[in-house]
Amino acid sequence: MDHEGGARGSGAVYEQTVRQKRSAAVIFKRITFIALYALCGAILLFLGLRFKLVLLAVEIAALLIWALVLFTWRLTKIEYEYVVFDGVLTVSRIFGNRSRRKHCSVAIRRLSAVYPCEGEYLARVENYGSKRNLFAASCADAGGLYAALWIDEKDRKRVLFFEPDDRLLRIMKSQNITAVTMRAKSSAAQEGEPT
Repeated sequence: MDHEGGARGSGAVYEQTVRQKRSAAVIFKRITFIALYALCGAILLFLGLRFKLVLLAVEIAALLIWALVLFTWRLTKIEYEYVVFDGVLTVSRIFGNRSRRKHCSVAIRRLSAVYPCEGEYLARVENYGSKRNLFAASCADAGGLYAALWIDEKDRKRVLFFEPDDRLLRIMKSQNITAVTMRAKSSAAQEGEPT
């Protein structure tokens, strides 16, 4: 879901949300959680039968499984939100539509480069030498994957892999014209033909 807000202070707000795709890792995480829930229930039931407290064990098992589901299942549904406000790109992770954690925040003017993750640009990203890469896209092989490169306040090289739409790229380019590389347009689109 994209959302464009009004102006507050001197900066306009732009938001874009990208949902993590169901990959093998996400499916494995879900299966692991389901197995954990079943294992907890089985252990409590076994203990209840062993000590002749079946009713209490069933009640505790139900309560424990409910609490586990409440606090862990949201980790299988992750979205990334990109917000630009006052020239700062903030990326947050949203877990199960309930809680959010700030993934990173960087002033767009501090970005040394924003490249599409393809061709010669991908080699530049790999040769950048970042010790810590941040990932905030639907999947690793997403079609519109970009990499933002910068040096943080502690002089550490950072790379953010994200999936911006064209509007977010234009906003970033307007604030740092030399760093942002726009998507290449197809030859049909350049000639004005429908794609």
